[in-house]
Formats: sequence, C-alpha cells, structure tokens
Amino acid sequence: MKDILYIDIETYSSEPIKEVGLFKYAASSDFEILLIGYAFNAEPIQIIDCASGEEWPERFETALLDPDVIKVAHNAMFERTCFKRVGYDIPSTDWTC
Repeated sequence: MKDILYIDIETYSSEPIKEVGLFKYAASSDFEILLIGYAFNAEPIQIIDCASGEEWPERFETALLDPDVIKVAHNAMFERTCFKRVGYDIPSTDWTC
C-alpha cells in the first residue's frame, strides 16, 4: 500500500486570488508559503511555520518529491501550483483531491 501525505498550506500574495486567479496570485513577487500542515497516513498532524523560517523536515520534503507517495489536498491544484512556485514541480498524477 502506498503512503499518503495529507497537505494543507497557508500562503500570502499581494494579488487578490479571487480577482486575478491562482496563477497570477502565485506568480506575484511577494508570494510565499506561510504554513504547511501535513500528516502521513494516520499519524498526528505536523505544522511547519515557514513564515518564522522553520526548515522543512527531510521526511516531508522527500515524500513530497516521491512519486510513490500519494499527496492529498482539499484543492490539489492550489497546493501543486504553490509548491511549483517555490521550486517543487510535482506531477499532477501524484495528487488527489
């Protein structure tokens, strides 16, 4: 059975997403991921406080890039686009909503 990585992120951009859409929102020069909430399978939820400079745990980063780990998000297109903006181009086939 494949591992599952549940992900929810909080972000900032000066571009209002409801007016400009996801791609322009994420392309803004001041875009950033503030918080990452995640959990592996049925493990407890973990929080990465990116806004405070907290580093991403190796286990999380490795799983994010592993095509054998299923990434689950409420709106996977949002998470995928945001991660791509910060250098993590994860194929859409790795994601599920």
